[in-house]
Amino acid sequence: MIPRRVRRRPAPAHAGTRRRRGDGEGGSGTVLVLVVAMLVLAAAGTAALAGVATAVRHRAETAADLAALSAAAAAARGGAACPTAAGVAAANGAAMATCRVEGWTVDVSVHLQPRGPLGALPAAHASARAGPVSLGGAPPDSEP
Repeated sequence: MIPRRVRRRPAPAHAGTRRRRGDGEGGSGTVLVLVVAMLVLAAAGTAALAGVATAVRHRAETAADLAALSAAAAAARGGAACPTAAGVAAANGAAMATCRVEGWTVDVSVHLQPRGPLGALPAAHASARAGPVSLGGAPPDSEP
């Protein structure tokens, strides 16, 4: 057998040269990905806190509405309006701040502190007013 000659291709011009570290671009993609990931996490955390704050505000508004409605119903029956409102507010996780009764109309304000690890957030405040619409808030035997 006759050995066949193997023809080699010429080496590219950059063959034998290595990229040297320290050329200013090594690892820049990693840093960029980390920065973007941190920004995404910060945005997600901010959105989560905003959602929790909104939920706490809604719970405070619900507690104030229910407390005012129950107090107005108690006032219409001749019962104690403010203790009823305080009990309903407490049952909804809120604390009653003020309660004012004028005839059959009751103005209630409550505050609700977030629970758990988010308890350091400020309390949500809400107020509500309830009473009979047809009587303008005054008992039927009182003068307008």
